[in-house]
Amino acid sequence: PLSLDEAYLDVSSSPHCSGSASLIASEIRSKIEQQTGLTASAGIGPNKLVAKIASDWQKPNGQTVVSPGKVLAFMTPLGVERIYGVGKVTAAKMHSLGLRTCADLQQLSKVQLAQHFGNWGEQLYSLCRGIDNRAVSIDGVSKSLSIEDTFAQDLPDLVSCNHEIEVLYSGLLERLDRARQKHKQRQAKLGKPALDLPIKTLVVKMRFSDFATTTAQMAGDKPLLAAYQQLCEKAFKRGNRPVRLLGLGVMYADEASTGQAAIESEQTSLINV
Repeated sequence: PLSLDEAYLDVSSSPHCSGSASLIASEIRSKIEQQTGLTASAGIGPNKLVAKIASDWQKPNGQTVVSPGKVLAFMTPLGVERIYGVGKVTAAKMHSLGLRTCADLQQLSKVQLAQHFGNWGEQLYSLCRGIDNRAVSIDGVSKSLSIEDTFAQDLPDLVSCNHEIEVLYSGLLERLDRARQKHKQRQAKLGKPALDLPIKTLVVKMRFSDFATTTAQMAGDKPLLAAYQQLCEKAFKRGNRPVRLLGLGVMYADEASTGQAAIESEQTSLINV
């Protein structure tokens, strides 16, 4: 999963559709429309970066294929904002340096990129050329879990917010229990002890009527209602005005890396739908 409505699929060794990534993507899109009535776009490329960009290329109902031999030509004219990890702040810094496209970034050496962007500069050297060795993993451990609600009518005060916190809290506990069971099943399949996911931080997200958003958090290994109410009060005081969205969540403690080897991009066919 990439977000609520996107996912990566590694079809490098798939027997379906004679191993054709394009045909597999077409079949997936067709089934989505048949079963839900919704259209979907897909991007097919040799790695996550290229597949993701390609999936945005012909929205809302298209499909784009970028073969390994055409990756550099595909990436070169793209704006720097298309690169994984480049947000508004980083893009603004790049623009101030006269770097607006991947072609501009490609003119800089690894040393020069490191001078401007720190340790990430070396990775940026590869990404602007369409090189991305992140593997598609189905055994990744969640880093966080949350639940939120946007209200038809803004909540006028802290009392109203605390009432909704209680409702959200019940839903959060249900999600945490499902996540706990899923994690134990995964651990059992890997032959590891069935331990709980360790929680390290509790978080409250709040969006006010003017769309300003804030988060409040505290260290804690148990999702207690009283703790969330305390965080809610802290967040509300920052804006002290009607609230249109509330969210509760937890952040999990880091676990050791699975040590999975990266898949060489030339040998991989990835679909992003």
